[in-house]
Amino acid sequence: MVIATVSLDTERFELKSLEGAFVVLKPMSWGEKLKRQEMATGDARMKGIAGKKAEPEIAVKMLAQLVAEYEFKHCIVDHNLEAEDKHGNPRPLDFNSGSDVGLLSGRVGDEINQLIAEQNNFDGIEDPDDKGNSPTDSDE
Repeated sequence: MVIATVSLDTERFELKSLEGAFVVLKPMSWGEKLKRQEMATGDARMKGIAGKKAEPEIAVKMLAQLVAEYEFKHCIVDHNLEAEDKHGNPRPLDFNSGSDVGLLSGRVGDEINQLIAEQNNFDGIEDPDDKGNSPTDSDE
């Protein structure tokens, strides 16, 4: 038998967009990926958001925000990123809170989002044996 569950290993990334900053990410489980996919392509566009008829482009933007909040909540296990509270004192960002995800600078948020996507291979499954040959290539 072979263990087929998600690895509990995490990976630390030094952020290029903010000197001295890091995030520690864990890969998503299959169940988390399915939930993410459901959110990204979900029925919300057809049903509207919060029971109201939403314009398609507004619904897509809201879904993108919900997906990002979900990814940050489930993938970031440690970081040294801070925000200022209302008194100007630094406090750690809490990625369990969607509002804290929205506080990130665009560059930092984009970089973390890209790291999560790369770690979870959202663009497709990579075949480690693929040498760049297309499926139609053959040894004739």
